[in-house]
Amino acid sequence: MVINKLSIVPACIISLTLLAINWMSLRSSNDRQLRPILHEHQPILASKIITKNCIIPPVEILVLDVGVDEWDWIHNSDCSEHCIFTPCCKNKNINQEEYICNSADVSRADASTVHLEWLGMKIKTGQLCGRPCCQRWTELNLEVQSKVLIGVQNEDNNWGYNTDRAVLSAVTHLLTFQPASADVYSWIVDKPKISQYEFAEPYWAFNATLLSTARGVSQHPLIQEWARLSPGPSTQFAISFIQNACKPLYYELSRRNIAIDSYGACEHNRDGGFPMGSWQSDMYTKKMALLSKHVFDLAIENNVEADWWNTERVYHALLVHTIPIYQGSSTVFTKLPHPDAIIYVNSFGGDMDALAAYIQAVSTNATLRAKHLHWTTLPPSQWQNGFPHEQRSKSRLGGAMCKMCESLREAKITRCEQNNLTFVSS
Repeated sequence: MVINKLSIVPACIISLTLLAINWMSLRSSNDRQLRPILHEHQPILASKIITKNCIIPPVEILVLDVGVDEWDWIHNSDCSEHCIFTPCCKNKNINQEEYICNSADVSRADASTVHLEWLGMKIKTGQLCGRPCCQRWTELNLEVQSKVLIGVQNEDNNWGYNTDRAVLSAVTHLLTFQPASADVYSWIVDKPKISQYEFAEPYWAFNATLLSTARGVSQHPLIQEWARLSPGPSTQFAISFIQNACKPLYYELSRRNIAIDSYGACEHNRDGGFPMGSWQSDMYTKKMALLSKHVFDLAIENNVEADWWNTERVYHALLVHTIPIYQGSSTVFTKLPHPDAIIYVNSFGGDMDALAAYIQAVSTNATLRAKHLHWTTLPPSQWQNGFPHEQRSKSRLGGAMCKMCESLREAKITRCEQNNLTFVSS
């Protein structure tokens, strides 16, 4: 019998295809058996992207220690189509954490992210952090096993904002509040890769549609839930102040008979109606709920000298259409929706009497109040400095982390095209 060799080719292709499908199905089934809990908090399934005969799976980033902010972008990320953020903590309530990642997860994932305060504590002192999740991953040395280790710095020296060579040399990518061009990073050269972020938190609140409604995001159910419990200001125009560290400006205004309701640890004199907590859930929504009841908020940066230091302190008041009395770097004017959106302390040149008099004037003069709130009456298209989209795109654990993820994805695409490889998702 004569066999047509050409008829064998399609049959071979079909057989190989079925074999590959069975192999991938078995692998996927085994993964589900080995890791039944790992993705239970991951509601979004990212899609594959095909380019030049390469099947590029989404980038997976393990979130080794999950705090308040991480839950925001894990569930609401703008880059969920191309990136999967896998939380390694089972519960949102950090007092009931259970660590569920292991070495196999780290080996599978493209990268891991960790706060430098915990990494620095381990490297410099050998101590473990006070939270169950990061205690566990430091015990397992998962940061050493990560293909890419993304370190996240906070603003404060005591919480990982440092330039310690031993700590930074352990990370391959760095998300930092300080400008990447700063001299303090000059010795690092190209390792790690540095990206600057903004404290635009909570991530979900930087939404033009929400902000263009009356009272901004204060009408959101997450804010209303806590606002209903708050008794509101002690007097009609009492200034809200929510900081644990006392600042000279607080005392300067207080001694000039400016009423200030302090909900934080600094000279606490007002009960918000619920515990604020520190690393508890809903910390930012609780804060904005309190601010939403006030006409003014006293927003003082921890560093009023650095010419790039602006944080969420100014944003939280703006998000609920409260007028910030702001003390910090003048670079804030490159981020505001309108120059009159704040009462800028520095513009009074240290004349505290003049500042106090102006605050009193705004309190009693509806026209002056309208001046500072005029931006809230404008359509978002007329807001300046790309607010709030620009802030959202640079947010610490939202936009900045997405850009880091996209960078890793581009590297995979490049490798795929150069080596003519085909990636398959696990």
